[in-house]
Amino acid sequence: MKRMSLIALAVGVLGAAAHGQFPEPGALLRPSSGPSFLAKPDRISAAAVPQYDQATAGQSFHVAVDVRIGQDWAYYSPAAGKSTLGAEPQRGSLRTDAGQLQVGKVLWPRDEPYGDGTWVYKKRAIVVVAVTVPKELPEGTYPLAWQLGGQVCNSHTGECVPLEGLEGISGTVLLRVGKVAKPGQKWGEAYTAAIAAGRTAEQIEASSILAVAKARGGQRSVPAWLALALLAGLILNIMPCVLPVIPLRIYSVVRMAGESRRRFITLGLAFALGIVLFFAGAAAVNAILKLARGQAFRWSEQWQEPGVIIAMALVLVAVAANLFGLFAVTVPRRIAEIEAREGKRRGAHVRSLGMGLMMAVLGTPCSFGLLLAVLGWAQASSLAVGTLAFLAVGIGMAAPHALLVAFPKLVDYLPRPGAWMELFKQSMGFVLLLVATWVLSWLVEKPYAFWVVGYGVVLAFALWTWGRWVRYDAPLGRKLVVRGLALVLAAGAGLYMLRPPAEAPAWAIKFQPFDESAMLKAIAENRIVVIKFTANWCSSCVIVDWAVYQQKDVADKFKDANVYAVKGDVTTRNSPANVFLHRFASLSVPVSAVYLPGRGEPVLLEGKFDKSELLKLLGSVGG
Repeated sequence: MKRMSLIALAVGVLGAAAHGQFPEPGALLRPSSGPSFLAKPDRISAAAVPQYDQATAGQSFHVAVDVRIGQDWAYYSPAAGKSTLGAEPQRGSLRTDAGQLQVGKVLWPRDEPYGDGTWVYKKRAIVVVAVTVPKELPEGTYPLAWQLGGQVCNSHTGECVPLEGLEGISGTVLLRVGKVAKPGQKWGEAYTAAIAAGRTAEQIEASSILAVAKARGGQRSVPAWLALALLAGLILNIMPCVLPVIPLRIYSVVRMAGESRRRFITLGLAFALGIVLFFAGAAAVNAILKLARGQAFRWSEQWQEPGVIIAMALVLVAVAANLFGLFAVTVPRRIAEIEAREGKRRGAHVRSLGMGLMMAVLGTPCSFGLLLAVLGWAQASSLAVGTLAFLAVGIGMAAPHALLVAFPKLVDYLPRPGAWMELFKQSMGFVLLLVATWVLSWLVEKPYAFWVVGYGVVLAFALWTWGRWVRYDAPLGRKLVVRGLALVLAAGAGLYMLRPPAEAPAWAIKFQPFDESAMLKAIAENRIVVIKFTANWCSSCVIVDWAVYQQKDVADKFKDANVYAVKGDVTTRNSPANVFLHRFASLSVPVSAVYLPGRGEPVLLEGKFDKSELLKLLGSVGG
């Protein structure tokens, strides 16, 4: 007789003796023959922990199966996908036999890319199964047998072992039913978190966004993706977050115009190198996470951390203060003497490199569809390919600035140096303050705070313009023009930015909060389900919301088609929508998922899309 059967029988007899009842012989899962994993615990092992040591009739609770995976081993998830090498691994599963108990949904934790196109768990995975005690069930002890299925593989040796029929990954939990519920002594916070962060096997096997994302990822070759990475980096130069640095870059180019040809080139290349260094750093973080923790670096996730948002805003304020001339960065006396002897060459190059680095940092909040798709593919690819993709984005962003040094004649088309340069530099300080205010607004749920504080920055700029742009002895006409413009700016911005938040019109789409069970219910009722994934820190999401979901014809179509509209807010890391979305490494906001009746997989609308695409999808469903 197998060891598992002996253990189950012994435990069952002891439990039955204690409560005067024996489990039904056919209720337990019996593993088939095969080698034992108990001899090799470095591969995989599992143990079941009940949420309650004793439950009451009619009560629902959970049993957590805590799976521990050995170093260098990976356990394939239920949505393992197909390897880019052509192999299709055995998907993870959890079989249960509860006898007279009722077993509900199985919740799986978030998986991660394996590097060959498949998805796995590493180190630890907590699988949770819902259990309900029937109301008519008498007091006593009842067995719940469980068994993991699937496959584990060694990332170094390539050895793969199927779990079906092996020992050490199955067992039996005896659940007591009594008059008073008693919480499980071994139940911990990690198991409670697993319930909140889990996903159902029904979603994995039926309507899986993951399958669509992986299919899209495999449609292009590596050279094509790297070309898109270069294009994405190039586009970053015109994103709103980067625009405040572009004028500063022009300001530095004008100052360098009088330098020698060689110095002009080296300073320009230093700026470009600063941009590339940022993306090289991101590639290094991605490599470290993959090698040390088996996880991929997820772009834009840092904005889900309040500490990062606050730090970024304070850096912007400090840079703005520097532009205002409130302080200057000093260096030790010896270094200053060296710079003086060498014409400040070293200091200028460091400043130019730092400006390029700052420009790349400022580009992170303004992530857009193409960039997120490229970086998502990079994170799911092998370490070498992923590193190349990160560097390609940096090279694409740095290319225009490196190209400028090859054509110095372009500087002749810029204005000549003068007093305007100092005013221009300080003006950019106000722009950075406004960006800092925008960044801080991500911490609050309602955006009206940004408009109030933002107007404070605009008002300060108008007052500064009033006092600094004209001297006391300036001609009257110039005073009237400049100060008139300052008054118009202050009044106009006040009328626009200080308006009370407008009430949504009666025809507006009523988005429901993200709830997986409600969404599955709507799908089961053959309703169209549209999930709009968005976040406070996503600037592209604002554009999609205004251009698509705030349009009356779209709202009318939602009403006519009885669409179940869901807002998937991923502003914070632990939100249910974020846990759901981050099962898919190649997807990030903005993205909308449209579930149509009769189709198992959703239609994805990624990045900035036109409302006609959504209307066409909704119009394809009759009645």
